[in-house]
Amino acid sequence: MPFKQIGRELGVRYVLEGSIRRLGNRIRIVGQLIEAEHDRHIWTERFEGSLDDIFDLQDRITESVAGAIEPSLRLAEIERARSKPTANLQAYDLCLRALPHLISSATKGGNDEALELLSLAIQMDPGYSYAKALRAWAFTMRKAQGWATPTEVAEGLRLAEEALLDHRDDPSTLAYVALSLSYLGFEHERALGAVNRALALNPNSTRTLLSAGWIRSYVFDTTTAIEHFQRAMRLSPLDPEMGYVLSGLSFAHMVAGRFEEALSFAKKSVIEAPGWTSGHTVQIQCLVHLGRIDEARSAAQRLLKIAPQLTVSEWRSRNAIRDPERIERACGALRIAGIPE
Repeated sequence: MPFKQIGRELGVRYVLEGSIRRLGNRIRIVGQLIEAEHDRHIWTERFEGSLDDIFDLQDRITESVAGAIEPSLRLAEIERARSKPTANLQAYDLCLRALPHLISSATKGGNDEALELLSLAIQMDPGYSYAKALRAWAFTMRKAQGWATPTEVAEGLRLAEEALLDHRDDPSTLAYVALSLSYLGFEHERALGAVNRALALNPNSTRTLLSAGWIRSYVFDTTTAIEHFQRAMRLSPLDPEMGYVLSGLSFAHMVAGRFEEALSFAKKSVIEAPGWTSGHTVQIQCLVHLGRIDEARSAAQRLLKIAPQLTVSEWRSRNAIRDPERIERACGALRIAGIPE
């Protein structure tokens, strides 16, 4: 039966199809995600194992499918939303149109566009918790990049609070809300409660693992943070938010005092998401701690070209770690590298 007909009869946009082949004690399973309307392949994966390990193979397939399908569907929905006339978009489509500005780039213009789209979505549906969570996350990114005003930080916190109160069963909403509460309001304990609930609802969501990793780093639980980031990378190695995952992994290693490992991941983060300042600042701090001052100063000059407004005092004001000794040590490293006071 054609996939277009299957989608129409079942009332779905996407179909997950699979096949299984057996040869002796070996088994091969192939799964593929197909966009039904245009018979377009979104994702394909092959799994092999023995019948002796059938339950382990089943768990591996479940983990891989869940982890890969989430970002694949998200990108497919973004493309679908982009192809529709703006005048006909509903609130959900507006959220999808905002997502590319939040997951694939870190520019102020892109952030402005995302905020505008999400504002429209909330105007269309004032009770739309996911749109509120996304808008709170946009303000969170804005603060992380040094663009947010105190009024915008306050609005982000308000939206996060509203979304958390209104909606407790959508893991994506909870994941965005949790990181916003943690970074904008330093409410790490409440944030942990929200992100732990999100993980319980969907342990294979890269977005949830990303939020959980950052929050765990802020409270110095670096072992768990690194596990979350590594799991996100394993589940979705081509995830559009990989730059943020890598910067989080580098940050967690730095907080743990493993500067060589942190530097390695920070360099990868800068390549993956060059406009995202977190990877740059971690790289600078690690180079200073490792005594590679000339490299740190070169890295600082590259960062200042991206973020000319950056100063040590401004960076200190938006740091989510509330340990004065660690913050001063980090500020000292930035000063040594040439970031202005």
